[in-house]
Amino acid sequence: MENQVQEQTLKAGAIGRGEITLMAVAGAAPVMCIGGSMHTFLSQTGTGISLAAAFATLLCIFIGLSYGNLSEKYNNCGGTYSYITEIFGKKAGLWCMFVYYGVMLTTSACPPTIFATYLESMTGIPIILGWVIFAAIMIALTWFGVELSTKALVVVFIAEMVMLIWPGIKLLTLSATGFDFGVSMTNAFAPSAEHGMTGILLCTLTWIWSYVGFEAPSFMGEELKGGAKDVKFAIPVSALITGIIYVVGCWLWTACLTPEQTAELIPTGDALAAYANMLGYSAGATIVSIGVMLAALACGLAFYSMMPRFLYDQGRKGILPKAVTKLNKHQIPHIGMFIYVIISFCATMYAGYAYGGPEVFGGPLFDGINDWFVIMAICATTAYAFICLGNIKESAKDNSFKSIILNKIIPVICILVILYVIFFTTGTKFVVTTLVWYAVSLILALIVGRKKGVESI
Repeated sequence: MENQVQEQTLKAGAIGRGEITLMAVAGAAPVMCIGGSMHTFLSQTGTGISLAAAFATLLCIFIGLSYGNLSEKYNNCGGTYSYITEIFGKKAGLWCMFVYYGVMLTTSACPPTIFATYLESMTGIPIILGWVIFAAIMIALTWFGVELSTKALVVVFIAEMVMLIWPGIKLLTLSATGFDFGVSMTNAFAPSAEHGMTGILLCTLTWIWSYVGFEAPSFMGEELKGGAKDVKFAIPVSALITGIIYVVGCWLWTACLTPEQTAELIPTGDALAAYANMLGYSAGATIVSIGVMLAALACGLAFYSMMPRFLYDQGRKGILPKAVTKLNKHQIPHIGMFIYVIISFCATMYAGYAYGGPEVFGGPLFDGINDWFVIMAICATTAYAFICLGNIKESAKDNSFKSIILNKIIPVICILVILYVIFFTTGTKFVVTTLVWYAVSLILALIVGRKKGVESI
């Protein structure tokens, strides 16, 4: 009998439940998202940011429950599209996969662009060199195994949180209006008279882009010590922890904001640093900027762990060349990692260019990095909607009261909210972009679906 060489696979049992939960939270990059989007939140909701965050947190927890239920049956590193393939068939899975490529493209650009932009503003180092520094850190931390990358996330996450909370508390003592707990709570958790609930709903998509990556455990399921049980725990729990950070962090930073200060901060792209400078706390502005850079590293590290596995799964299913499945001695899909690095370079250079607002037909085609975040959120929430739909289908025969609530009513609510925020809050430009991306993804799915050797799993 001939000796058969067993194919090397991802390292089973490498990550614990706590580590993967932290990876999902760190992937949400709280300081980067609050620091980079505070001005957008203020323009949409006034100071009622924490209420909008609480609303989005509830939505993400509900979506996480659907992910958790499906992970019990379909737990592999393909994540979202693999679940959809199992439930709705190959064509639907491929369509979802190509839609999710929008997340891969945008996440390859957003963290390094933000890191490089802040680095340039602080030191004068050009964006392209900032990308090189960012990519070198990501490669070094992921090359030597997922265990190292999760340990690095712990250190980076703690550091970024200190740099969010410390200046926030300091600013409470510097505000001329003084800190009033009752007033601050009203400001943070009540819709403003100007924006009302419309502003809260408009802010939902903005908040969702701040959670993208909370589904990371579904891509890491094969490497978890507890397998599907850890995925089922980590996704909704990470959404809850992330939401608590967003709610408390935003309340802390808006606790003493006056309407005049709010109006002045809205046009700024770095509202946290601008607020610190406004109150004369220049050291705080520097601390926050470093915190945003650390958060960008954490976010990047989470996606540098997720996306090579996304590509790895496509290689073993015959969608991409078999070379994508090659692993290094630490059982890391390094070919997929380097592909992601190349995509990151191209996307970051364009994102850095778009950050300055290039004009097309007399106006900016993409108005800065926030447009990239919107596209990322649209692609991610589309996949989330399919996950919720898959949960409904999988539990169709279970008509117990618990199942009707958790596996039917809640997923339907999530789908309706997702469709609403995509098509009724983003604006014409993004609706058109979404429909075009859907159509391109469908065409690619049909073409690849006919490819010989692509598994019909």
